Amino acid sequence: MANNVSKPRWLPCPVLAVLLLTACSRSAVLQNTPYEPEPASVVRNGDTWTLQNRVLIADVSYSNGSVRLARLQNRQAGADYLSDGTSRPLFRYETGVDGILPKLRWLDEHKSYLAEDISLYPDGFHYSFRSLCAGAALKSQGFPVNLSAHPDRCAAFWIQEAIPDRPQVLYADHRIADYSERTEGASLKVQAQGAPNARAQIVVYKPGANNVENRTFPLDSEGRATVVFDATTIKKSKIDKTPSVFYRPER
Repeated sequence: MANNVSKPRWLPCPVLAVLLLTACSRSAVLQNTPYEPEPASVVRNGDTWTLQNRVLIADVSYSNGSVRLARLQNRQAGADYLSDGTSRPLFRYETGVDGILPKLRWLDEHKSYLAEDISLYPDGFHYSFRSLCAGAALKSQGFPVNLSAHPDRCAAFWIQEAIPDRPQVLYADHRIADYSERTEGASLKVQAQGAPNARAQIVVYKPGANNVENRTFPLDSEGRATVVFDATTIKKSKIDKTPSVFYRPER
């Protein structure tokens, strides 16, 4: 019988819930749909976890060391991304290789996507713009990842649909819980909400320069900030040296 899981013993599924549900919530903001925070739920039934909020519902299963995605539906758009009923592997682990070439088959071949490296290094998160990619190429040829370029031979990327001909928020760090964005002439105005009195970081892609501006800014005592980005200024990515619960240095 299904039961709500408040303190799961198995870590990957709650992590997936955070990543998937956060991504969908931010997607709703990017599409200018009304955003009303609603608690996400994680329900376990045997070795399957159902993750859902107002946008997404997904079934994630674990069996014999394999994590698979059995269902992925966008409730808001009425889209079923696994309409053929076939489950998809979520993770692949390879040893003895310098790189991998995963094919992102769930993307739209008629759209373009932005890729930002958000890998965690021993000294903190490193943010680096990777490229503007064609969906057709990501589906058929794959997304090349050079593991030897990362000290722990692990890498993480944020991949997001590109909005044609205007700047857009590509990535917001963990101190930002929610944000909205709108264009004002050639500029992009971002209103962020997050941790009070924290310094947050946002990455904005600018198609005119085919590059990103990575800006750090303070949130006020209520966790709010308004930031305006122009259309062409480019700043190098910085290292976020805030300690992470996912990294434990060797003793």
